[in-house]
Formats: sequence, C-alpha cells, structure tokens
Amino acid sequence: MKNELREILEELGNPQWILSFLPREIPGKIIKKLRNNDYFIEPLIPCPLEKGEFADQFYLPPISEPELKESDFVFFKWENLGKNDQGDPSNKKRKRNPRARLLRKISQDSIAQIEESIAKFGQDIQSDYLLQVNEYLSGVEKLQVDLELREKDLEAGKKELDDHKAQIDNQLKIIEPYRRFLPINEDEIDLDIPDFPEDLNTSWIRALSQSGISPSQSKALETSYLISLLSAAYSGSLVLLNGSVGVGKTNIVKKSAQILAGREAEIIPVRPGWLDPSDLLGFFDPIKEVFRPSPFLTALKNSSSNKNRFSLICLDELNLAKIENYASDLLSALEYSQAENAQGILLYSEDIQDDLLKECGNLASVESESLSPKEKIRLEQLTRLLNDYRAHFRIPPNICLLGTLNSDQTTYELSPKVIDRAYVINFPPAILDSSDINKDSDPEKINITPQLLREKINAQKEVIDREKLRKSWKILCEWNEKYLKKLVGIPLGHRARRDFEVFWSITELIKIKSDVGQGEIPPALGHFIFTKVLPRIVFNIDDTKNNLFQEWLKELSEYKYYDPGNVLEQLESKQNNRYVISYWKNS
Repeated sequence: MKNELREILEELGNPQWILSFLPREIPGKIIKKLRNNDYFIEPLIPCPLEKGEFADQFYLPPISEPELKESDFVFFKWENLGKNDQGDPSNKKRKRNPRARLLRKISQDSIAQIEESIAKFGQDIQSDYLLQVNEYLSGVEKLQVDLELREKDLEAGKKELDDHKAQIDNQLKIIEPYRRFLPINEDEIDLDIPDFPEDLNTSWIRALSQSGISPSQSKALETSYLISLLSAAYSGSLVLLNGSVGVGKTNIVKKSAQILAGREAEIIPVRPGWLDPSDLLGFFDPIKEVFRPSPFLTALKNSSSNKNRFSLICLDELNLAKIENYASDLLSALEYSQAENAQGILLYSEDIQDDLLKECGNLASVESESLSPKEKIRLEQLTRLLNDYRAHFRIPPNICLLGTLNSDQTTYELSPKVIDRAYVINFPPAILDSSDINKDSDPEKINITPQLLREKINAQKEVIDREKLRKSWKILCEWNEKYLKKLVGIPLGHRARRDFEVFWSITELIKIKSDVGQGEIPPALGHFIFTKVLPRIVFNIDDTKNNLFQEWLKELSEYKYYDPGNVLEQLESKQNNRYVISYWKNS
C-alpha cells in the first residue's frame, strides 16, 4: 500500500499537498535501536519532504520507557511537519532525518488498528487525487471547447478580411489609372520637435549677431522684425522691409531663414516688366498643354516638402513693378491659406484640369509596353503636372512671405490693399563708421514648427489681459478717428483689429517687456504703431492737415523708443515738402 501511494504521489510532482491528509498519529515500525535508547522509525505511510523527496526513516530521541525493540509497531508525531531539519545531534556525519516524538507503543492485538489507519489514509489520498484529475480533465475539456470556438471566430474573421481585401483590390483596379495623379499631402516627418523657446527674443537677437548682423541703434528693429515675421506666418500676411539700397534688407532675410528654418531663403527678384499674375506664378501653355511654373511657384511647391519647418520666400525689390497687378491673387490667397477650406491660387481652369485627368487616365490604363515613346513622355509629364500644380494650388502653411523695397523715384507706390495686409519694418541708413563689425559665423538655430507656433499663439490669445488690450486698442481707435481718417485714405479696419490681437499675443508669448523708462507703454502697442499704423501715412499738404499732423507727431514722440529706423525723424523732416507727405517717399 505504501509503495502504491508513493508512486501516485511521485506522478503528481510536488507531493507536499498531502501533508494535510496525514493522520495525527503516524503509524511506524522500529527498525533500529541505538545505544542510548534512541531509535529509528520507518513510517508505514508516505511522508513527503521538500523538493519531492520522501522520509524513509525518522529519528526518535532517547526515551526511558516504554522499552522498545526492533520490529515493534508505534504511533508517533512528526515534530516539524514536512521538514528535514531535525536529526541525531550526537553524530554529525550521520544522515539527518526528520525528528519524531513517541506517542504510544502498539500491542500485537492492535495491529489491525494500524492497517485500518493506513487504509483510511490511502482512501483519502486516492479520493483527492481522483478529484484533482477530474477537475483537470474538466478544465481541459472546457479549454478545448473555447479553442474550437476561437478557431471558428478566426476563420470567420479571416473570411471577412479576405472579402474586404478583394473589394479593396477591385476598387484599386478601377482607380489605378487616376490614383497616381492625386495630390500628394504626405509631409516629411520631423520626429525631433522641440519645445517653444523660453526667451525667444533674446535668442533671436543673439543669433542675428552671430550671423554677422550688428544690433541696430534703436534696439527695436530686430524685435519688431521678429514679431512681424511670426504674426505674418500666423495670419497669412506680408512682411515688407523698407529702406535704401545696401542697408541689409535681403541679408537679414537670408540669415533669418538659416536661424528659423535651418535652410536657405528663396530670393525671387521682381522685374520691372511684370504686369499680371502669370509673371509671378507661371502660365498654362496651350500649345504643349502643360503648366509652366515660375521660380516663385516652384519655391512655394518645394516648401511643402517639410511643413514642420518654416520656409522664407522673399520678393526682392517688389515695387519695381506694381504689386497689385502681379500679386493681387497671391495676397488674397495668402490671407486665407491657413483656413481648412482654403481653395488656394487658381493657376488655370478646372475644365483644363478635368481634361488633363481624363488624358492621364486613358494613358495609364494602357499597358506600358503598348505605349509609344511619345505617349510615355506625355504620361510622365502629366504625372508631374497633376502632382505638383493642380488648378487650385494650395499655399503651404509653413510659408513666410517677405518683400524688400526701395521708396524712391524709380519705384511704384504701394496700394492701400498691400499696405493693409503688410507689416512694415523701416531700416535706418547704413552706419559705415561703426567699429563693431561682427564676424559672420554659423548662428544658433531656433527650432519652432509652424504648428507649434499656431498652437502657442491660440493658447496665448485665451489668457491675455483683455482690459490692457482694450485700453491700447482704444488709443489706436482715437488716432484713427482724429488723424488717420482726416489725413489719409487708409484708416484702420477689422483686419487691423485682428492683427493687433495676434501681435499682442505674440509679444506676450515671446516675453517682451517694457524697458526701464518706457512707463506704462505696452511693447505690443509701441511696435504695432511703427509696423502697421504709420505706414498708412500719405496725404496732400494744406495748412489744416499740416497742423493736425504736427499734433500727431507730438503724441507719437512718446513712442520713439519703438522706432525701428528713424521713422519719426524722417516724417518730421517731410513737413517742409510742398505737395505730399508720405511714409514711403524720401522726398
């Protein structure tokens, strides 16, 4: 019986679970008597130890009575149940055995009691073993049922996926001739998108200085330029750099592109003969039936290769021709380029585009081997055209459009439409005797993504001090009624109100604070006056207007700190002109 139970328990792995079934009185047999009346007992039922082993014998310490001899039967208690850390302490070399405590000796007449105890233990073990086996088999059957159900679900899912795949393949075969000609909207992903700089204005001035641009005497030009650049990028406006030849207008654009965008600026020279949008954008060639893009439009297209970086495009000497003639479509489209439903610039008729798509579809549906060399060239030509230059060309959202101009007798005046949509930075005359000549070096990069800038400005608009904003706007509104409407033909409107809020938000975002001595003048108001308000000044001289203008100049003198390029000084000097006072004309 003992051996049979032991085989069962060994099959179960770790048999210590049966310790709870051991009887309180374990039956055993004296197998050896030692000199000091200590004994070794052989258990008559399996007694499992740790690590899957079994106790073959127990050590019984010396006892005075009853006197035992070998082959006697006894009942004993396992002192440290399941452990083998007891034994005969007198012999260090002897194998350590579990320690037993004698309960009583069994007489010859009580042998049947031992057999009954052993039989009951065996029945308990076998019963529990069968119970575990049944539970195990029941669990296996349940797992098999679950597995079969899952296999059926997987088969049904696979069939459904195969059906969907077949449908998609079917649709792809239908649209394949046209699919390659759809606009490509995938952006180059820049995974290293940094946080917004903490002190952007300081970093900006330092980077310009590193690139070889000396700080302006007014200390306002660089800051006004930065605020205007960010405002124009956000709202889809134009930044105009006004000044005489050689003051560094084009150079600062090039350096700005290296600092903000990490790539070169696109400088597009404007020609005096430009008369309509085709000179700026390109034209559709009706003979070859293709669109011929201009360098400017190519620069716009290339800007979309990485929309996570700003792209600075500059129209150099933009008033050599009348900008309202060649760029009116661009200015209107630029203002709404940030809207989700922006249509973009219309390059050619949508009917022409439909005809081109049909031609592409017909050529693409023919096997390549069956196309003639001329047809293959035409297909490749149309593929590039319809990928790059759709009828409605979307202006990429990362564009910063700038323009340089000279205000003299050889150039055209700007129209109110252009001035109202522009931020103007006036450059002072070049200082040639300065001893502070900076060495041109690689400037530090300021990594701001267009999307991050938009998110930051939108968030800042929610937390700006509306009361201070209203007070400053009230000053501009009073000037608008008192001076602008009576002097000039370009008063402030709703666009200026929107631009002022953006301008204010950016000034707070990049942490521009009032310098010592400027009192309570908000920096946003000071910079906005010189970039968006004063460029509207142009009027015919008479005594009434001249007196009104002098009164305004007196009020403006309080904001002289924010003058980027001797604007007030130049306006004061123009009071002696005979006919016209203009922000733009030098004489």
